[in-house]
Amino acid sequence: MRSSRLNRNILLGVSLLGSSLLPAQTAADGTVPVIVRFKSLANRSERDERDAVETNGGRFNKSFSIIKAASARLTPDSIERLKKHGLVEAVEPDVQIRAHDAELDNTWGVKQVNAGLVHDAGNKGTGVKVCLLDTGVNTSHPDIYLNYKGGYDYVNGDADPSDDNGHGTHTAGTIAAMMNAANVRGAAPQVDLYVYKILDASGSGYGSSIISALQECVRIGGKVTNSSFGASTDLGSSVKAAYDSAKAAGVVNVASAGNSGAGTNTVGFPGQYSSVIAVAATDSANGWASFSSTGPAVAVAAPGVSILSTYLNGTYAYMSGTSMASPHVAGVAALVIACGITNPDSVKQRLTSTALDLGTAGRDDYYGSGLIQADKAAMNCGSTPPPPAPTPVTDLAVTAVTAPASVNVNTGVSVTVQISNKGNQTASGFSISLNDNNVYVSSQAVPSLPAGASTTLTFAWSSANAGTHTLASALAQTDANTSNNTGSTATQVKQPSTSTVTSSARAYKSRNKRYADVTWSGAATSQVVITRTGPSSRTITTSNDRSYTDSLPAAGTYTYKVCETNAGACSAPVSVTIY
Repeated sequence: MRSSRLNRNILLGVSLLGSSLLPAQTAADGTVPVIVRFKSLANRSERDERDAVETNGGRFNKSFSIIKAASARLTPDSIERLKKHGLVEAVEPDVQIRAHDAELDNTWGVKQVNAGLVHDAGNKGTGVKVCLLDTGVNTSHPDIYLNYKGGYDYVNGDADPSDDNGHGTHTAGTIAAMMNAANVRGAAPQVDLYVYKILDASGSGYGSSIISALQECVRIGGKVTNSSFGASTDLGSSVKAAYDSAKAAGVVNVASAGNSGAGTNTVGFPGQYSSVIAVAATDSANGWASFSSTGPAVAVAAPGVSILSTYLNGTYAYMSGTSMASPHVAGVAALVIACGITNPDSVKQRLTSTALDLGTAGRDDYYGSGLIQADKAAMNCGSTPPPPAPTPVTDLAVTAVTAPASVNVNTGVSVTVQISNKGNQTASGFSISLNDNNVYVSSQAVPSLPAGASTTLTFAWSSANAGTHTLASALAQTDANTSNNTGSTATQVKQPSTSTVTSSARAYKSRNKRYADVTWSGAATSQVVITRTGPSSRTITTSNDRSYTDSLPAAGTYTYKVCETNAGACSAPVSVTIY
């Protein structure tokens, strides 16, 4: 078999290396995050779990259904007490984890594993649900947005797994960048991508978030997970049990081996778990990447040096690391599943038995079984032909019209109009107009706008007429959805005030109640607006009778300002203090 030299070159491009175990985060109250494993008792309930934690001085967080466990925060003393509880099997650290970092010709890795041949044969992974556990994803990226089907942010606790790091968007593109004849292509360009943000902006997270994401992936019927992260020490039996349970539910788990370089066993966790396929990294010459971890757990290898893929804000970037190798394997696993092989062990066997042997003959600790070969693994295995490509759809939308809230007469300002292409093909040769109270102002032409992209146009506008103006923008385009072809905003045009407003205030008590008398002069409007800030803030619109008595709810210092209505002249702020 072929013998390859060890690649000792430095990493290329953006790098997010680092796989060491980070210390548990100790809160101000002395608690640390833990995962509590419970015994398999038939009558165990979440209430029982919560009581066990809280009666021993802990803070209960979340119960899991994928395994008999919960996440919580406890002090070292309360951990020892909880270990003795009759329901509890084990209390483990909620280990912090870190990201393992680093069209077909552009995407050399996808081409190197022969995924393009599988795509040409009609298999693009259509409809296979792939779950990405990472820093999130740029959901509107033009190469990803059609394949993105949903997810959750376990860092911030909401349903928007937006990427604030870039690592997740990069791995997502290697799996699922669309086959649209532009930029880059993923290994499985028509999968259904579900993204679970378990790593924060710095690339770190916790084992309990892994459990939550695996649990949700199983719930939605996911078939593949990609875990491009890890720690140098075991994440604990609870996290291992969650990966085991996901595999038992029919999920193929793929993870980066780590970036710790050569050694007897430098593969990180979760890559060392038997229910996970650990992936090493190779360069464009099929040589072992010098940063790639080695050991008995390495199953296969995939490209991981200077990989071009999707990045933040609709851009693209080169990155290196086993994090970049793992999504190649996750994508090819989806192709194997789309080809009709669905059992996780059978998918792994297909990947390893068809791999290109590299290094020492047979399996070794550097390459595992060798470089994955998508064409041999995911062709001629009984899959039905994928559905035809979607019908071309043109759908342009005016997504925002922005102008100053108020402006003086005859003063020029900028009005911006944002247009988005929500269809699946490039829109060409259209124009956008701006109207002021249904009177035409001007228009601009847009030569073209790719699918999924947005552009912002700027119009110059002014008016000699005081009052409310509705600035409306409209697309001169007939498309699939005309209801979103217009947008508008309102702005006030006003005559500049020539008034000089002065004010004063006096605070006092009467019958144990607090008051402030505010007086003013110089306002020319029939009403004035009085703003109060301090321990309690409010805005008062009252007649311009030059005085107002304000009831104060509490002691403190309050500041008043008196203004003419319609954003007219204002007095200088005046303050009073009452006890």
